[in-house]
Amino acid sequence: MRGISTEYQTDVPGSAGNYQYAWQIGLTDGTAGSQNYFINDLLNNVQRFGIQQGTSAGGSWQSFLNSTGTASVCVQCSAGSGTGGFQVSSGGSAPSEVAGFDGSGNETLLGQLNFYSGSTETWEFECNGLTSCALRNANATTPMNPLIFYTNGGSEIDSQGSSAVVVNNHSTAGTGGFIVYEGGANYNTAAFSVSSSGNATVANNVVVTNHLNQAATDDFAGTCTMSSNTTCIVAMNHSWTSTPICHANPQGSTPYYASYSVSSNNVTITANTSNSATWAVSCVGNPN
Repeated sequence: MRGISTEYQTDVPGSAGNYQYAWQIGLTDGTAGSQNYFINDLLNNVQRFGIQQGTSAGGSWQSFLNSTGTASVCVQCSAGSGTGGFQVSSGGSAPSEVAGFDGSGNETLLGQLNFYSGSTETWEFECNGLTSCALRNANATTPMNPLIFYTNGGSEIDSQGSSAVVVNNHSTAGTGGFIVYEGGANYNTAAFSVSSSGNATVANNVVVTNHLNQAATDDFAGTCTMSSNTTCIVAMNHSWTSTPICHANPQGSTPYYASYSVSSNNVTITANTSNSATWAVSCVGNPN
């Protein structure tokens, strides 16, 4: 039997006594290239099922299953079907499972997960090793892993080039701020937090390994010159809700001493005698 296919005639739904050719099932006869066993949907002009074969042994030929319109290709969708889930194996001489879903929807994947935009690979989710799980930007100018989780180890977040690692950088982000907890037995104790208004709270000591720099002039320190007077004023950028603790010193080798007073954001330095020295003041307090 060569190149045989069969067309099936069925009733036209809702039109008694009328018939139509709806299905074509059988084999195509190829003298070169491929030949196929197929189930052809004549009404929608779609081969719903097919198995390709070469005209000689060997080669790489597909088997395919198609739906029509916007319908899905469904596996285990009929009542009474098995509950063993769905499995994809590696093929070859010793097939083993490489991907699958069990009857509860739990997924197994033995290998990395690659994402594409058209034909270009953009991202890779590499969690098939025993030591780490990483998200890799495969299409970056310099591909790297911006996110890495180490087994029994740390977690890393990296940016690239001159870009920063940012948190809450979109209008849809929450307003709860940023909190780092101590972990371990103190997992629910905040070690460091920044509120949505920018106020930072540290649960323990702040360790500065270099100079303590102001982000802007007169945030918590500043200078003024008396110019042959006994007073000068340093206007800080923020006022205090309670009187801060301040420290004032003259710059230079001539000794003077002075007191200070604070009103709103102004620190007034009053010396024991008139002078033209430049006075430096630093204050610690609650500016809110």
